[in-house]
Amino acid sequence: MNSMISRLFACMLLLAFSIGKVNGQCPNAPVASNIQVICDAVGEHYLVSFDIQGGDPASYTVTPMNGILDMGVFTSNPIPQGTVYTFIVDDDFHCNPDTVHQTMVICDCQSDAGNMSLIPDAVCGTESVVVQAAVGTFLDPNDMLLYYLHTNSGPILGTILGINASPSFGFDPNTMTGGTTYYISSVVGNVNGQGGIDLNNPCLSIAPGTPVTWLFSLECDFLVSNSINCINSTATIAVDCLPDMLPLTYVWANSNGIISTSTNPVVTESGTYFVTMTDASGCSYIDSISITSGDLDCGNVLGRLTTELDGNCTPDPGEN
Repeated sequence: MNSMISRLFACMLLLAFSIGKVNGQCPNAPVASNIQVICDAVGEHYLVSFDIQGGDPASYTVTPMNGILDMGVFTSNPIPQGTVYTFIVDDDFHCNPDTVHQTMVICDCQSDAGNMSLIPDAVCGTESVVVQAAVGTFLDPNDMLLYYLHTNSGPILGTILGINASPSFGFDPNTMTGGTTYYISSVVGNVNGQGGIDLNNPCLSIAPGTPVTWLFSLECDFLVSNSINCINSTATIAVDCLPDMLPLTYVWANSNGIISTSTNPVVTESGTYFVTMTDASGCSYIDSISITSGDLDCGNVLGRLTTELDGNCTPDPGEN
């Protein structure tokens, strides 16, 4: 009886072993197929799913068991996008395990900061600047949209000077300089848990910003063609401002009131002239320039003298 049981057990072992190997080969080893990578709705994680065929279905294993294996179908737990995955598929016979591997999975990011106007804007002094909001934005369920005032013109944030829920910012004299161009960009990304955006999120989206400038003064040169005197009855005032300050409108005045709205007025009197220059942003700047009468003696001649041969001077008979 014991002999029969021993023979039966040996046959069962031989049969089981033959499932996995035939003549030292593995014709029926477990193999992964129908491999799928599925990104989640926000593009931050992905799942790996595959079917297992062949081998011994009753003893299938997946290493690491980071997921669920059910009826020969394995589905992983969420894996961060941008990372590698490797799974080893095997059974109890350990006959040529199959490897499921991908070096890196990049999910398509849905987050989109849209487009900001690239038309420069400027305001006077410390007034707040408000620019057009971004258009064409898209936020996934984990995203938020904020506006950043910073120092870089492209789709990468420079030094951050301010953050706001709307594209509106004031001038901070502690961190900013008048006449310098800054940028307001829309930024879309994951909430960082502190009311802001996680700037290290792989799906972060930054729009090139609207250029903005706070203006405090103009850089202009004033040139006067000449003094006003008995030889030159008029003078021209020429104004030369930096190109990035243009266009400007001008109002010239003296003690008699407004005398010209020309860029380069022609004046007929010496004295002080005041000019109000207004730029395209509505910022006004006031300056003055003085025109002298010159040093030429232009007094009236009351008589002429004629010289006699004897050297004595006598009045011209035609003069009284």
